Amino acid sequence: KIVRVGHDKEVGVENSALKKGAMDKTEHNLPRAVQDAKLVVLSLPIGEIRETLQFIAPDLQDGTVVVDTSPVKSDVAKWAKEILPEGCYYVGLMPAIAAEFLQQKGSGLDAAQADLFARSIFLVSAPSGTPGEAVQLASDFVSLLEATPMLTDILESDGIVASVHLLPQLISAALLNATVDQPGWKDSRKI
Repeated sequence: KIVRVGHDKEVGVENSALKKGAMDKTEHNLPRAVQDAKLVVLSLPIGEIRETLQFIAPDLQDGTVVVDTSPVKSDVAKWAKEILPEGCYYVGLMPAIAAEFLQQKGSGLDAAQADLFARSIFLVSAPSGTPGEAVQLASDFVSLLEATPMLTDILESDGIVASVHLLPQLISAALLNATVDQPGWKDSRKI
């Protein structure tokens, strides 16, 4: 039986997610939220992952698989190797939302949809030596979301994400920075 236990720093977010049916129950105490888990999903900014791994590591049971959804996997894999107890494993996930939601406005719980990942692809990457069962559990999780797991190695995942996600953002920022302070910008922005 699958029991989805949710946690967020903000109790209001937990309660809203519970009301939307995104989880079966909430646990505001993070160590208690993960202590019985076979799979822990971290959906956090990259800057919070290391600290969170350190905080939950003592409470993970043997065989727990920890996945994250941050766009950068190499650093997270290093932290996981350093922090997670022996017998616990890290697998990186890079989700893509379903095409029909690409133009949707909003974020967070306001934009949440049960089928947000249906018919999409998740990059699934694990460090060398990760047991097949851990990778399979992460892949099965992706399949439960009605998405297709695409196995990659960590460097390949980082390269793909850099080229299709991060690089376009950097190019956009560079273009904006190159034009905003130039003569004629007031007229150009009207167009």
